Amino acid sequence: MKNRSSLLCAVLCFVAVAVLSSGGCKKKKKKFPYIPLSFQISTKTLPESAVGAPYSVQLQAKYGTAPYQNWAITSGSLPAGFSLDSVTGIISGVAQTAGNYPITIQVEDSSSTPKTAGRDFTISVINAEWTIFVFMNGDNHLEGAAITDINEMEAAGGSTPRLNIIVQCDRHPEYDTSNGDWTTCKRYYVTSDSANNNIVSTELADLGEVNMGTQAALQQFLEWGIGRFTATKYALVFWNHGSTWQCYGHDDTDNDTIDINESYFAIDGALTTTGLAKIDFLGFDMCLVGTVEMLAEFYDVCDVLVASAELEPGHGWNYAASIGYLGSNPTATAQQLATKIVQDYTTRCELQGENDNTLAAFDTANITTFLSDLEILTGYLRSNIGTEGINLGLARSYTDTFTDGEQGENTAADIGDMLYTLRYITSDATLQNYIDSFLTSLSGITLLSRCGTRHEYASGISVFFPEEEQDFLDQSAEYSVTWFAGNYSWDELLVDYYSVGSAYVPTVLVNNVMASSPTVTQGSPVTVSGDVSGDGIADVYGGVYLVSGNILYLYYREPIHSQMTLPNGKTIENYWSSSSVWNVDFEWDAIIPVITDGIDFDFMLFDYDDDVLIVYGQFSDDGGTNWYECAAVFDQTGAFAGLVVFFNGQVVEYDPETGDIFRPYQYYIDVSIPAEGLDVGQELYATDLSLVAAQAPSGTYCVDIEATDFFDNSDDDFDIVTVP
Repeated sequence: MKNRSSLLCAVLCFVAVAVLSSGGCKKKKKKFPYIPLSFQISTKTLPESAVGAPYSVQLQAKYGTAPYQNWAITSGSLPAGFSLDSVTGIISGVAQTAGNYPITIQVEDSSSTPKTAGRDFTISVINAEWTIFVFMNGDNHLEGAAITDINEMEAAGGSTPRLNIIVQCDRHPEYDTSNGDWTTCKRYYVTSDSANNNIVSTELADLGEVNMGTQAALQQFLEWGIGRFTATKYALVFWNHGSTWQCYGHDDTDNDTIDINESYFAIDGALTTTGLAKIDFLGFDMCLVGTVEMLAEFYDVCDVLVASAELEPGHGWNYAASIGYLGSNPTATAQQLATKIVQDYTTRCELQGENDNTLAAFDTANITTFLSDLEILTGYLRSNIGTEGINLGLARSYTDTFTDGEQGENTAADIGDMLYTLRYITSDATLQNYIDSFLTSLSGITLLSRCGTRHEYASGISVFFPEEEQDFLDQSAEYSVTWFAGNYSWDELLVDYYSVGSAYVPTVLVNNVMASSPTVTQGSPVTVSGDVSGDGIADVYGGVYLVSGNILYLYYREPIHSQMTLPNGKTIENYWSSSSVWNVDFEWDAIIPVITDGIDFDFMLFDYDDDVLIVYGQFSDDGGTNWYECAAVFDQTGAFAGLVVFFNGQVVEYDPETGDIFRPYQYYIDVSIPAEGLDVGQELYATDLSLVAAQAPSGTYCVDIEATDFFDNSDDDFDIVTVP
């Protein structure tokens, strides 16, 4: 212990002396030798590129005297189609062949004795996983929506080396003035941009005015695109108006429309030219084309198909979500992409309170089985049309239909809903088995079908089945040249069905209609009752007409229902079984609905469609110079939901603008002829429409019960009441 203590004291003394002699406790700085930073290319790696995609990369250098110059390839070679600008150091171009391309790049600085720097790189050129072609015909009043959708694609991230998004967009001279207001047809390689609503995508070509309503325009676009943008999978999206099986896309400038046959032959021709077997994904971002006819037409040129049986809202598909998904999941299958598009679209519709939307995705692998089962069912119905024609007509009248034409037309019936309904109306066990087989096939080809609450029981795919024979006759010649009609016998079933109607002896009868009181006021309503009987009754209505001499003006109308509930929960509001006498009634309290813009009001012709009310009339967007047939849609509270305008053979959803005019149709009967007709009522501001209840004017009224069968035969009976 003594030795250790002595040693410790000696160490402490040494430390103290050392500190004192140095003048304090300071850390001495260590000197490092100066080594100047060497001139070098600072770009570390080069991004990969996709075959056909525009490529542009700015090389960077540092630690030399700027400007840097004489950029050069000293070993290896750039991909064919690329070049290096010796002054700017930009590598740009369009690669033509996939592969890895090792190169050495050298650059000089601007010293009096130029320094050189070099670096080794490898440029990888790949075939994209997906190339999506969007055939966007904005040469009509949808021009603004076209610009919006391109911006959605940009905001979603645009193209990547694994995803090419190629748009051919034709514009109109009038409807949108943004982005320089160009009016020609341009091709774009869509790039990323989330900062603004201007198109920043790479313009590949300005084609001048192009008639997008032709087979040639579509085929040339596909052949050019497939030839340039090599990919593992290809998608084609039709973007425009649609009208069931009749047409796809109207070009206003050239006044032309590309129809279903032209569309098919354009795709088939492009596949033949390019050597592709099929397009992986075929989509229709347009109204009403989700039909059996469309599936039959296109199933052999695509693996997956997406379409809407109903009108689409102006916003169309949710490109921001769906393109964003594919950008993050470029190896997604066509089935996965189709399902995601349906989900994204319907989610957006739900968030915006739109309840009449439909969108469905179909796998085409088993379409032939689906069509075969439909043909077997069709053949059986034709063989038994004498006994099953009435039931088919009843099922058709109870079927969910889609907004497909001008006033009076009703031609697109949901095939799944119709045959499911027929399954529970008929007592024919063989027919029931054939229907079960068909519905199983329909389920087998459906990847996902989403329908809004207004179409709760729809399958999401329609078939041509006009409610009225005249509509069939008007369109049958054009329909007969579709591939479906030429190879299957659905159109022949319709001929047989309408033949039954022509030979049908009407049995519908309404009698004993009586009002509970000769006078009606708001405080003392009247009950109108009567007896209805007959086969194949489709609708029963109670109506109130103001009597003015020989003219009866329709002031009020409401459906009278008799319910039947199917196993899937669907309630048929108008199931009138044959060989029964139904005692029906409705109540009227001297209140009528009127249409108003908050200043003027008038009575009108209106109808009920599930949870909406429809007022028929005329619309003008130029102060009354030109008028178009239209239907104003209102919810059950009377709030205005929008216009459906029938424009140049197209069905268009339209949001009125300031100055637009709506005038309602008014229905009347001239009992002296007898004849029925339509007048037009008060001009109203289309932006401020609503339905409200009003006191019926004093006068004499005919209270009526009318029954109509599905062949449009009808009978009615009436009584007279007075509003003081």
